Amino acid sequence: MRTGLLWYDDSKLDLHAKVLEAADRYSEKFGARPNRCYVHPGCMGKQEPHVDGIRLVPSQAVLPNHFWVGVDTGASTNQGDPPDPDYRPAADEA
Repeated sequence: MRTGLLWYDDSKLDLHAKVLEAADRYSEKFGARPNRCYVHPGCMGKQEPHVDGIRLVPSQAVLPNHFWVGVDTGASTNQGDPPDPDYRPAADEA
């Protein structure tokens, strides 16, 4: 994911609701539905790895109560993820 939206939410809502709110804001701003959300591992708990088609990825690089949502371009090396058939690497990635 090269571009995303960093969302902060320290409310009492559950993780599922927070991810959906972040995804809604991403959709409003960029006109596409995100399919990836990076979350601090401490916030994951026993949450399923997907929320309404959005894959949750634990990452120490994301602070607690922050959610980095975006569209996975297929450049990811996460195991088990199918590559995006429309992905074309940028000149600096090739």
